[in-house]
Amino acid sequence: MQLALDNNASHKTPVIKTWLLARPRFHLRFTPTGSSLLNLVERWFVELTNKQIRRRPQ
Repeated sequence: MQLALDNNASHKTPVIKTWLLARPRFHLRFTPTGSSLLNLVERWFVELTNKQIRRRPQ
């Protein structure tokens, strides 16, 4: 399972590191610095709208 995170330091605390070590199936994925997860989600909806709703070829 993948978890999308921003580049906040909260995932570096000892409690979180211990939790992640106990659950090796979780993989952390980070959004680039200067970007936000909201931008990535918004971009995905634009692609969905263009390809499926409007049926406009890319």
